[in-house]
Amino acid sequence: SVASPQDFKGTKAGAMPVTDHSVGRPEGHFLLLNPSPAGKCEHQIISPVLPRSNRECTLQVALYEAGPTAGDLTVQIKPVMSELAFHSEVPTRRNQDDHRGEWKVLNAVIGQMEEP
Repeated sequence: SVASPQDFKGTKAGAMPVTDHSVGRPEGHFLLLNPSPAGKCEHQIISPVLPRSNRECTLQVALYEAGPTAGDLTVQIKPVMSELAFHSEVPTRRNQDDHRGEWKVLNAVIGQMEEP
């Protein structure tokens, strides 16, 4: 679901972000992705078609985690006119000096694609 930081006023400190990463203010928005009761967390976010790319093309995702992480982030890239897709694993491991309850920016390399 789409949420804003002000939706979570009064919740336990660190459980939700207090600002939107992209704008740095409480007026922003973020996607709240929760696992199922069985502990599975599989979500799909579909982007618009990118009309072109180059060698430096990357996808950047800001991730906020309040608790332990037990999974990976995978980016699936599928050209419009193709049945084939390729996957890019995004490292989600935290450094020892990283803290829970902070935004972490993750990058996936897309690179040059022959078609959109």
